[in-house]
Amino acid sequence: MLTTSNRGVLIGLPSAILFFVLTLLPSAAFSQDCPEYFNDQWGVRLDMTDSAHGVLNDIPSLQTHNVSGLTYSNGTLSLTSTTSGPLVTLLQYTVDGSVPVGTRYGEKKPINSSFYRTLRVRMRASESTDASLIWYQDQSRVRIASFPVKRDWDEYIKDIPTELTFQAEQGSNTAWLDGNPEGLIFQPTNESGVQIEIDYIYLTTSSCGAGGTVSDLSLNIKRPDKKGGLDFAQSALGNSWNMNSSADIFSAGNVALAQIHPFNTLIDPVGTAHEGDFVYTENAQGNGDPGLVVVSRTAQIDSTRFVNFCFRGYNRDDTAYNSVARIFWADPRDGNSTDSYRIGDDIIMARGMTEYCVDMVNEALLEPALPTGSPNPWTSISDAGYFIQYLRLDMNEVIDGGATPYHSAVDYISLRADAEANTKYAVVVDADVTQQVDVYINTTASTSGGAHIGTLAAGRKTNVLMFDTTNIANGTYYIYATATKNNHTVARLADGRLRINHDLVQDTTAPILECERPGDGYTFDTQLEVAGYALDETRLATVEVLVDGNYFASIEPSNFHLTARDTYSSYAESNAPGFQKLYDATGLAIRAYTLQIVATDTAGNQTSCTKSVTRVAAGDTTPLTYPDPNGTVVNLSIGEPSFPIKQRPLLKIKVTKKKNVKLGFSRLKTCNTLTVFGSTSSNMSNPVTIFNGAVSSNISASFTKFPGVSSGDGKIFFQLQCSNGAFNPAVTFDVKKKIKSKQKMSESALISFIDSAL
Repeated sequence: MLTTSNRGVLIGLPSAILFFVLTLLPSAAFSQDCPEYFNDQWGVRLDMTDSAHGVLNDIPSLQTHNVSGLTYSNGTLSLTSTTSGPLVTLLQYTVDGSVPVGTRYGEKKPINSSFYRTLRVRMRASESTDASLIWYQDQSRVRIASFPVKRDWDEYIKDIPTELTFQAEQGSNTAWLDGNPEGLIFQPTNESGVQIEIDYIYLTTSSCGAGGTVSDLSLNIKRPDKKGGLDFAQSALGNSWNMNSSADIFSAGNVALAQIHPFNTLIDPVGTAHEGDFVYTENAQGNGDPGLVVVSRTAQIDSTRFVNFCFRGYNRDDTAYNSVARIFWADPRDGNSTDSYRIGDDIIMARGMTEYCVDMVNEALLEPALPTGSPNPWTSISDAGYFIQYLRLDMNEVIDGGATPYHSAVDYISLRADAEANTKYAVVVDADVTQQVDVYINTTASTSGGAHIGTLAAGRKTNVLMFDTTNIANGTYYIYATATKNNHTVARLADGRLRINHDLVQDTTAPILECERPGDGYTFDTQLEVAGYALDETRLATVEVLVDGNYFASIEPSNFHLTARDTYSSYAESNAPGFQKLYDATGLAIRAYTLQIVATDTAGNQTSCTKSVTRVAAGDTTPLTYPDPNGTVVNLSIGEPSFPIKQRPLLKIKVTKKKNVKLGFSRLKTCNTLTVFGSTSSNMSNPVTIFNGAVSSNISASFTKFPGVSSGDGKIFFQLQCSNGAFNPAVTFDVKKKIKSKQKMSESALISFIDSAL
């Protein structure tokens, strides 16, 4: 089990088996049609029936702060506030320049505040208190509005602009209408020690107040998704980057500790256990660039095909955003030109064990940014071509300056092609089978103007549409779907692309499926257990459960499974192929049933198992238990994570007080002289030379009347140029997010350089 003491020592604790209890009964209170932001835009109702950790469905534990005892049970979220400021994040927000990751980020789908203006919450408080709604309309404006909460259960229906009390500094009661919020947080109480239960949280329209309810229409597309299809490491290297052996890491650098923890358990900040294989690192003192290199020189990555970079990483801090991750890549075949080295922009990390995916074609922003009109930095890596021979992930780029070392953990890294097909592809939706779903293919990433490719009829037995691509021309396409009920229609665009290529060999290999529970003769009463593992050599699409031939449930395997990992260790999907679900079975009559589990891969191939089971009174079978983690730690050698074509100078910026900015430098060992420029423009127009001289252990300089920086602006762009041959190009740092309004700079500013960490 991975956890940390104050000295960063790994401590072993017994593991816990986690079971997920899913209710099959819909929320009885909501049957009429009514627009609702989260349902309409994201296909999820915040009715507190889903505790999917690390996935932004309902409220995952990793997106709550200053709370304890967070649990889901029977459609209710329970928690206790530990301070006067407990936070439950409904809609994540990012900062300028970051790569949007995850599934529910407000900058992707800002809230139309003039339309969705009614907050509807049913909750219980152990005492009378005040709740608040907090939102972000841009990066510098935070709005807070409150309303009183009674003791015990009650439903609160509030028109946000007129029925909430705004804090004085947050503007007038029309602040909700000032813009379209990109982040939304609910604070259920303003006191410590209050027990809270939440039944639902909805954001709906003024016409759907006390007399209306929220639509139960739901729709999402599970495949194709942002993760993609064929994995590079598995297909080209014969060994996926699942962190089950030292072979998965080419080198680890700028770290004081690097270890592989196979078959281990990691405890996140809210106490959730994550079983698996992890690479575990401790940042080096004074160095904020811990690097994990997964491929270097020995392999060539075709960057025009492998375009989806995903990883699941651990961020231990208790704040929502305390660190960033970054992707590095290079092609050294052009004579080690500095042009071949690419430094990805910030990936903002949430706390806990969370999955991040970056579309390297459209989201791989660089630092410094390339000029407008430049070739794509991933698919056109250099003049020598589009092959990448160096790939690295930096986790938690923070400088460890305290007594407690900063730790990171990663349990997988994948680099995949888009979903691919020759003659067929399995489109998978997440929708109630009583609703008709129509599926379309499009040449643009939009939910209109596409060609209809199939219908999943109401009353169907599967959520898989087998799409015959035989007569579709080669090219890259987008999939979207629509569903309608009570004259209310939702449309969903798949997160991933589908690339049709008739030169590919069509995948005809069936997925792997092991059904461990139920077995023949299995008995149950109130809880029906389904357990086992499923994976595919390319990509699993879905696992579905049928009872007497009728659709019962869909499963997305997400658990570590030791047997599957040992048997298929080279597979990219062997990191989390397991499933173990306990379903509420009280809606099934007392009698015998035929239960079938069907695994489908993205090429439409299927594997199934069929079992005879019986519901009997008081006949629940004891759930399966799995072995406790007991893997042996493997120490990794610590080397240099950077490709030798350059050592990027590192700049850390801190505003200590009004008129005082401190800059800290590191990674200047190969730098002979240093020039520091400043500008008020992101393109560094009219730069001012702040410092120019030899690198030494102490560098100091000051300037006055920095041109164009007026009181309240606080936006300065720095550029470092380290002169040591061709290997140290200039790097631009945008610090507008570092200098807050409460630390305004005046026209006369003093900048002092703290001692260098050379």
